[in-house]
Amino acid sequence: MTSQTASKVTDRQILEMKRQLEVVAYRYLSLESAQMIIERGDVFQSRLGDLLRELGGMFPNQYESERVDRTLDNPAGWSVPSFDEQRARTAKLFPDLVLPETPTRDIVVPNGWDGVWWFPPKIAAIGRICGVADCYIADYGTVVKHLLTLIKKQRAFINYRTLNGDQLTAEYVRINENVRGRIQMLEAATGGDFLPPMPITFGQFYGGFSPRNARETAIRRQELPFCTAQVGSLLAVMPERLAAHDLWIDIPADEYHWGGDNLWAHSLYFYFGDGGLMMFDSGGAADAAGRCGSAVGLPGVSEFAS
Repeated sequence: MTSQTASKVTDRQILEMKRQLEVVAYRYLSLESAQMIIERGDVFQSRLGDLLRELGGMFPNQYESERVDRTLDNPAGWSVPSFDEQRARTAKLFPDLVLPETPTRDIVVPNGWDGVWWFPPKIAAIGRICGVADCYIADYGTVVKHLLTLIKKQRAFINYRTLNGDQLTAEYVRINENVRGRIQMLEAATGGDFLPPMPITFGQFYGGFSPRNARETAIRRQELPFCTAQVGSLLAVMPERLAAHDLWIDIPADEYHWGGDNLWAHSLYFYFGDGGLMMFDSGGAADAAGRCGSAVGLPGVSEFAS
């Protein structure tokens, strides 16, 4: 029997956590995703351990001081496109993917968030379009470049990460390991080519946070810091966000290797100038700037408007 002391989890607590885990499993897992978790038990246990430690407050956010006041907002008049508009645009951008049916359109959007992203394409689905085998790690850069190409068809910009050779390979860019595990679990938990709809903030909610502070803060709030593939999908579907000189978009989930020091202390961002989007570049992950804000989503929302 487990020792029932203040420093040890009790048998009763274990039983209650098992009950809660069963509720989550029945609610969110498909037959296929449940089988994948069983087959990859070591990965599941590792990710679950990280989550339990975060929920228990055992991993403080060491970057929480990297924050300044926000000085820019989303472009004036910009708003998240309607459900029908997003559906039509997504179908045009990703003709090889099968759009899901969405039974309700009344998701509650938290205060300060921008709206609902109805059709978030899975990285695995875009990887299939690109014909790559390892879309999360070795071939992730190929997925990123595909989405940057889609954006460039709508708005010209300079991609500084390919001006001096290809710096969007696995040697240079990767999804933060902790975030990558969350994305893979989310994508495995549902069938089809798309994640369930989720509220998003396109930078304003995390304006003034350094990218790594935004990442760690979002993780502790059970939100999803977006990687470049996800931000690229958003910008392709919502090109109005490209057209004004306001709030730069930080990418909190991706780490960028800049300088050959193997520290992965940098991140990627979209820079906006007088005419709108001007460049895709990299900067310090610790930089907190009032003109920048990280893009983040809120997956697993089960509450709907009455």
